[in-house]
Amino acid sequence: MTTQAKNYLPLLFITSIAIVMASFVIVGCETESASAQARIRITPDTAAIKVGESIVLTASGGYEYHWSISNDTWGILSTREGERVTYKSLATPSTNAVQLITVTSVIENSPGDATNTSSYARTGNAYITHK
Repeated sequence: MTTQAKNYLPLLFITSIAIVMASFVIVGCETESASAQARIRITPDTAAIKVGESIVLTASGGYEYHWSISNDTWGILSTREGERVTYKSLATPSTNAVQLITVTSVIENSPGDATNTSSYARTGNAYITHK
């Protein structure tokens, strides 16, 4: 090995280490699973309505959506499934009453799925005040 080649060996070694370290920085490590990062949002997430009034609610951040309400006597949903629903107030409370509307999105792991992920569900909430 020539003297000139020996002089380049440390530089080659340092360059190799820098490339390996850069690949870790660029690629990184996933510290949180995609399912844990998922958030279901309802827009709007708060509203105030009177008896007979309606409001359109839209879910995002999930796949398939299933809607539920905390009190069926205070209002009705136009549907229980889908990205968008209309909530109609049926209540005239003596004091402001808050209806909790929940949307759930479930991602099921298919049989034979090779991704090694498990099924998970995420929820989002909206609060409708009846005036």
